[in-house]
Amino acid sequence: MTTTTGNAAAVLDWLEEWRQTEWPGLEVSFTSVTDHWATVAVVGPKAREIIGLIAPGAEELAFMTYAATSVLGVDGRVFRISFSGELAYEVNVPWWYGRSLWETVLDLGAVPYGTETMHVLRAEKGFAIVGQETDGTVTPQDLGMSWLVSKRKPDFVGKRSHARPDTAREGRKRLVGLLADDPAAFVAEGAQVVGQTGPMLGHVTSSYLSAALGRSFSLAMVRGVAVGDRVSAVSGEAAVPVTVVEPVFYDPGNTRRDGDPAVRPVAGRVEGCRKESPAAAFADRFEAAGSERVCLRELPFVRMWEVRGADPGVGLRLGPDWWLVTEDTDERPGRVDASGGAEERPGWVDVSGQRTVLELMGPGALDVLITGCPIDLHPAVFPGHAQTLLGKAAVLLERLAGEGGYRIYVRSSYAAYLAEWLLDALEG
Repeated sequence: MTTTTGNAAAVLDWLEEWRQTEWPGLEVSFTSVTDHWATVAVVGPKAREIIGLIAPGAEELAFMTYAATSVLGVDGRVFRISFSGELAYEVNVPWWYGRSLWETVLDLGAVPYGTETMHVLRAEKGFAIVGQETDGTVTPQDLGMSWLVSKRKPDFVGKRSHARPDTAREGRKRLVGLLADDPAAFVAEGAQVVGQTGPMLGHVTSSYLSAALGRSFSLAMVRGVAVGDRVSAVSGEAAVPVTVVEPVFYDPGNTRRDGDPAVRPVAGRVEGCRKESPAAAFADRFEAAGSERVCLRELPFVRMWEVRGADPGVGLRLGPDWWLVTEDTDERPGRVDASGGAEERPGWVDVSGQRTVLELMGPGALDVLITGCPIDLHPAVFPGHAQTLLGKAAVLLERLAGEGGYRIYVRSSYAAYLAEWLLDALEG
């Protein structure tokens, strides 16, 4: 499952709540692999050309489909979806190839764009954003999206809400577009929409200046109006005269979603993704900061699996019925050799991209850790491994029995920060 970027954790929380309280009998578990992937959105009229060069297996994807395919020569995924209504692909690669993918796409002629641009593009198409066009009272029907609600399923989450008298009544607010009489006049978001006689009819949810339209435009949730009606948008002392229009301002025929059929992929392909490490930038300092008492290094790629259910007999315990199993070349307990069929075991989810492993060795290792770890690490009480904080970053800390050192498993997105913190602690 993929979900909206900023709400991945919230969606996971909901899934866990439903599984544990509503449907505890389901044989299902959830493993977040958000840190596993880097995503680059390739958007615009020439997007298919670039996809044809970096991921030829995905260039002919139909809208709302995806392919597990080679991207720059490594295993990746390509989704044919669109946030803005333009021809668009979202390309996933393991995170350690993310920078290489990004730079390759830029080298092929793409230009970066930001979230403000995304918001203008989606609003021109009348695409609502949950939490901006909506609040807890807005239904899909209010947004003109009744087609989204299944009429065939006997039940689904939220179905009861659609049958309530208030959500089914006439005269509810609905999504409309607004155009100011003065194309240069900017209507403030949150402005109250009032009729000619003064009652408040709704409010402005989004407002932008559009290069494509050559003017300002707004989206609003309003009741009791029709296309062509004249109303005012009031904010503070300013009252801007506006006309109610359809909420789709640009490309009403939806032709840009599939791009120009005359634009075909360029012959050839680009391959060669270089791997990066979040802690690699500190390699020189590792050596400079090392001493006879302490040394710090980043381990090469370590394959890992999260396992839910019965104790697999190997691995580090993360929680009730929850284990992290790592592949290693040695025979220490808690490790598994992938040749033993780990990837074929049901319920073993590959999470190799989630964590970076740092190793702190030597008789002074404990002295470094205690400067930023809140738990008692004395060998008499430390159980061998624990989830804790180190330098305020969440880590899985493992003591290497008999080796005078520790392994630190940290989310890869925090690895560069933690590596620098450890070096500061080591040098101190």
